Amino acid sequence: MRGKLVEATVEKYPEIDRDQLKLYMHYQPTFYHLHIHVVHVMLEPTSTQATGKAFGLENIISQLESLSGDEDAGMSDISLTYTLGEFHDLWTEVFHPLKEGKGG
Repeated sequence: MRGKLVEATVEKYPEIDRDQLKLYMHYQPTFYHLHIHVVHVMLEPTSTQATGKAFGLENIISQLESLSGDEDAGMSDISLTYTLGEFHDLWTEVFHPLKEGKGG
């Protein structure tokens, strides 16, 4: 998948070299379906690319490859963190009430 995304991007934008691209995903995704972002390495990072919100595709591939062959290992055994802003629905509707002792 990574190879096809890079190839399609450099084909569409021939002035960009393969090593000028970065690919990343979100956890939890901005939209609740799997999607991969392909951006130029010089693009100024936005809050959606911030630490705790974006995971490099290479890192995800490496993590999955390290699990292959181990029948007992799985992504459910890996801790992933996610940073929420105070205005995110998950914060206002779920985590803030729990923090204030109003949920349960």
